[in-house]
Amino acid sequence: MVKTAGALGELTQAGELARGQARLITAMSDVEREQWITHLIVRSQITADPVERPGS
Repeated sequence: MVKTAGALGELTQAGELARGQARLITAMSDVEREQWITHLIVRSQITADPVERPGS
């Protein structure tokens, strides 16, 4: 019975760790997507504004 309780505790901890890692991965993906969108917006603004264009 003690071994079963210990194994159940370890399984619960592993599940909590996996959920935490999944949340971290999701958050990192969200940040990466937001940075990419910001990059595209800035790039389009630079391309559209002749004063900001490199070499002008």
